[in-house]
Amino acid sequence: MVPETDREVPNLDTVVPLESTAAYNMLDVVHALVDEGDFFEIMPDYAKNINVGFARMNGRTVGIVGNNPKYAAGCLGINASVKGARFVRFCDAFNIPIITLEDLPEFLPGAPCIFEHSDGCLLIIEASAF
Repeated sequence: MVPETDREVPNLDTVVPLESTAAYNMLDVVHALVDEGDFFEIMPDYAKNINVGFARMNGRTVGIVGNNPKYAAGCLGINASVKGARFVRFCDAFNIPIITLEDLPEFLPGAPCIFEHSDGCLLIIEASAF
């Protein structure tokens, strides 16, 4: 298969609104970018403000991580951060490249924090992230 290096995605002009305060669904962006519009989302009903899953781009498997402005304005909280971190760790273990789509206004915690999840995953958000 010859890679498609100049893929045109004209419907992205209408998916992402011009107003910076308007919400949109990041899944619409993902479906527009990937081959055949096929996206296998992991844990779609948990921490909906971040989308993670697998797709193909130019026939190659990729992992996709993108915060979703449709839910909680796309702000990343503890659950979304853990969901994203676990997915990135999985992709790294199997050498799956990651496409990151971000439209992130802020992190949800109001103060710097260190949070240990029940599975031992440690999330550290430093003051410089706010």
